[in-house]
Amino acid sequence: MAGSPEPTKPLFGLILVPLLRIYNPQSDNSMQTVLITGASSGFGKASAKYFQEQGWQVAATMRNTDKADELNDLDNVLVTPMDVTNPET
Repeated sequence: MAGSPEPTKPLFGLILVPLLRIYNPQSDNSMQTVLITGASSGFGKASAKYFQEQGWQVAATMRNTDKADELNDLDNVLVTPMDVTNPET
């Protein structure tokens, strides 16, 4: 169609899903959880470390988990492979 905008490619990178709460019936506290993509380096990695330091449960995703050595050593950080361009991951 004339005048229709070109379809754009999706932007990939950091996804923050902050306001999920995990309830632990063993305690009266609940822990906030954040999902971060692109956590192997740069802003994603810095964000994962920041939220972990603030006491959040962090789900840190990246295409190549071989780059996750530093994040693997942190408490309350789950490192898992995910490629946002591949629906099967």
